[in-house]
Amino acid sequence: MTKQSTPRKKRIRNPALTREKLLKAAVELVAEKGLEGLSLKETSQRAGVSRSATYLHFADRDDLLRETKRWIADQLEQGVMRFDETTPLYERTLFTVSLVLENPGVSRAMMVDAITRGELNERHPLFRQVADRLEYLKRNGRLHGDCDLEVRTYIHLGSIVAALLFEKQHEGGDVQALAARFAREWVSILQASMSV
Repeated sequence: MTKQSTPRKKRIRNPALTREKLLKAAVELVAEKGLEGLSLKETSQRAGVSRSATYLHFADRDDLLRETKRWIADQLEQGVMRFDETTPLYERTLFTVSLVLENPGVSRAMMVDAITRGELNERHPLFRQVADRLEYLKRNGRLHGDCDLEVRTYIHLGSIVAALLFEKQHEGGDVQALAARFAREWVSILQASMSV
C-alpha cells in the first residue's frame, strides 16, 4: 500500500499584515502588563504568528519596543493628516486623545523617549505634521498673526503628555468618557486662540 500525500495548502504570506498584527499585539501587551511585560514570545502568541516569523520582523525585544513606539507615533501622525477642514475640531481632537488614552503605556514610552533624547524636534514627523497644520491655519487667518508657531507646536505636542497625566489619575476609568472630557476642554482652549 502506497502512502498518498495530501496536497499541502499553500500559505499566502503578507509581511506587512504580519508586522501590523505583531505591533498591535505588542500594544495590547504593554497596555495590559506595562513595558516590562513585553516579550517577543508573548507577542508572537497573541498575534498568532510563529516566533521565527516574529524574528524576521524584529531583532529582539528592544527592536520590537522601538518599533511599537514608532507605530503609535505614526498613528498619531495619520490622525493629524486624516481630517480635512470640514471635520469639526472636536472630532479631530477626540480621535487623537482617544488613541493616546487607549494606548497609554506605549504613548508614555514614546513621549519619554522623544523628550529625553531630544527627538521631538522639527525633523520628527509628528512635529512636522502639527507644525504644518498650524502654519496652514495661520496662513489662512485662522490663528492670530503674531503667534509663535514653534512654541504652539510644542504646546500642542505637550497636550499628549497632559492627556497621559490625566489618564494616570483616572486609571481604569472609562477611556472614551475621559477622552471626551479632555477633548472638550482642549478644543475650548484651542478655539480661544483662533481668530475665527
